[in-house]
Amino acid sequence: MSLDPTRRRIRDEMAHHLSELEAQLQAEGMCHEEAVAEAARRFGDQNRIEQATRAVAPGWGTWTRRVDVVRQDVTHAIRQMRRHGLVSGLTVYTVVLQDLSDERGRVRSETWPGPQAAS
Repeated sequence: MSLDPTRRRIRDEMAHHLSELEAQLQAEGMCHEEAVAEAARRFGDQNRIEQATRAVAPGWGTWTRRVDVVRQDVTHAIRQMRRHGLVSGLTVYTVVLQDLSDERGRVRSETWPGPQAAS
């Protein structure tokens, strides 16, 4: 039975971490069999780790799930901006001014038309 690409990547990654831990334990003086057993004990339940990784790993879900997460984030951001209008307005104002200012905090003349632009 062939594994789907996501599952294969997760298992390959876990195998890599296990082999690294085994090598470290052998370098510390454990025999091969003890290192394998200790690495497996320290690593924990691989099925649980795989399930948790599939649930939260970015890019490993379906595209519809990713779109849904972005939609939820945007909806939450809009709701918070409406609820806290003053704070949102000040934040946007600060970001815009920060973008228009130089290192010393002065507004750059080429980005903000002042009295000299009226002539």
